[in-house]
Amino acid sequence: MKRLVLIIIMLALSFTQTVPAFAIDEEPETVSVAAVLMDAKTGEVIYEKNPERVMEPASITKVMTCMLAIENLDLDKKVTITRDMDLLGHVMSLKEGEQLTVRQLLYSMMVWSANDAAVVLAEEVSGSVTEFAELSTKRAHELGAESTFYKNPNGLNDVTGHVTTAEDLALICRWAMKNKTFRKIVSTVRYEVPAKGASEERKFKSTNRLLYDKKSEINVNGRERFPKYEGAIGIKTGQTGTAGYCLAGSAKRKGTEFIAVILFAPDDLSRFSDCIKLLDFGFDNYHTYRAYKPGETAGKVKIKNGSKLKVDAEVKDGAYATLSNEGSDSLVSQKIIMRQDLKAPVKKGTKAGTVNLYVDDIKVGEAKLVVSESVKKGGPWTAVGVSDMAALIILILLVIIFIALLVILICRSKRKKAERARRTKKEKARIREEEEARIRRAKEAENKRRRDWPY
Repeated sequence: MKRLVLIIIMLALSFTQTVPAFAIDEEPETVSVAAVLMDAKTGEVIYEKNPERVMEPASITKVMTCMLAIENLDLDKKVTITRDMDLLGHVMSLKEGEQLTVRQLLYSMMVWSANDAAVVLAEEVSGSVTEFAELSTKRAHELGAESTFYKNPNGLNDVTGHVTTAEDLALICRWAMKNKTFRKIVSTVRYEVPAKGASEERKFKSTNRLLYDKKSEINVNGRERFPKYEGAIGIKTGQTGTAGYCLAGSAKRKGTEFIAVILFAPDDLSRFSDCIKLLDFGFDNYHTYRAYKPGETAGKVKIKNGSKLKVDAEVKDGAYATLSNEGSDSLVSQKIIMRQDLKAPVKKGTKAGTVNLYVDDIKVGEAKLVVSESVKKGGPWTAVGVSDMAALIILILLVIIFIALLVILICRSKRKKAERARRTKKEKARIREEEEARIRRAKEAENKRRRDWPY
């Protein structure tokens, strides 16, 4: 279905006037029984061959073992080996009483594909291989890899029912490659475990020729070349008699990363040849368009009755689309759909909506939006669309206005009082002046009367 969508997009773009017509290279011919090429960012499958055929994963099993150990164990924890480990294939030859860190076991398992290290890690996580297999199966199904069932942590075919599909493994590898510790481990070419006690120094070189091999010659689409691949960053090889030669490979160039899964190639080098064919096909014809980087804000989401009525909605894992190299990124449009039912309290990370990407009305990508911060329930005023912050600001303004009015009233009262005091003083002065004038007139009249007295 996903490939059909891509084909429709290609046809639609080829008839637009804004982009010249183009053609995707023919799909490569692979000798492996099953194969898948997936865009690591979008999960888009752009090549598939028997993607849902149930097959054995061999040591690609260890991708899940590695991730569960990373999630559940302290990498610096020391693990004591409880018994001599006697297993087939690549091993560390672990001996009873030997101590190694979880980190040393992880690198040995993924770089050298040590089967005994996988068993030790499984028992350290779950207590037993059986319980660890159940945990592995559960996690695979949570990731959507529903055809995957684990019976052991290393992929040895000493049991039945240990199966997967190429598409399932691509999903599992895509999930694992999001972990920085995992990416560092699977991109390591050489690793050493120092000598300790009775154990000699162990030096391991990766079984993944994509990372380093510039000596072997392989044929890729009629051209002789080396297995070392530009931008290669992992992931894991595998091989048993019943699983054939398997490989999960990954490479990244200019922001575009592909994951290729090869199951049951006829020999060691042909799995690398098939993987390179797929990776070349991917990089030659497609690229990953980024609309939003992880954590970028795509808008605001409303929170009913919240202390904040609107908060940022972030694109949790980024928004991406797989596009043809000949198409124009400017043709991509987007539609953001925000939830309208969020009601406080709301926790950070709660789904806030989705962002959908389109090319000519054909949906090519979708990403989840999440609430950027936790929001507590607000006061009663939030019911009428006033946030706690707005209410606080309003309250502060009201207090300021009240204080200002109080100051004005006090000042006005003082002025009135002062005015009354001035008027009283003037009145008293007037009365005093009038009394003095009356007394003066009375004296003058008395003096006149005395002067005019005839006797």
